[in-house]
Amino acid sequence: MPSVIIANLNPAITHNLEKYKAIKKAFYISSIENIQGDYFEFGVFTGSSF
Repeated sequence: MPSVIIANLNPAITHNLEKYKAIKKAFYISSIENIQGDYFEFGVFTGSSF
């Protein structure tokens, strides 16, 4: 059943969710690694996620 729902999602929605997950993962990993500071940079193609 979940695969049917995912298959019927608009590709733009799926794309935006994947961008959110990538940013969330970057913040999670930086937290685990105890990276200090107010700002860090990671690769985001064209910067359109922000």
